[in-house]
Amino acid sequence: MSTTVCTDREDDDYRAWIVIEFVDGEQMRYPLIDKKKTGQQIWQLMCKQELSVKDVAEKLEAGSVQCVYQWINGKRLPSIDNLYALADLLDVDIDEILCRRRGGGEEDVFQR
Repeated sequence: MSTTVCTDREDDDYRAWIVIEFVDGEQMRYPLIDKKKTGQQIWQLMCKQELSVKDVAEKLEAGSVQCVYQWINGKRLPSIDNLYALADLLDVDIDEILCRRRGGGEEDVFQR
């Protein structure tokens, strides 16, 4: 099994993917999420809804505001459960929250 990050070029736009190739030759492709841009998008959507970090943490029962700050600062992505709840709270589709990572070449994901 090998794992690489590669890009596709579509209309002068690069999209980054993680490609897993199995021994039998089967490939699976998964888009990579840009944590920093996703965090910026979360912040913009929160501002649009006039929600504070504390509001989001309380409504999602996130435990603390640090969790939400980690999303906004691009340190972590929300869990799937929190992503669904956040989309509902912000009144958007999940696709409007997540931002794909852009790439420009091919590189190994795991270096040993």
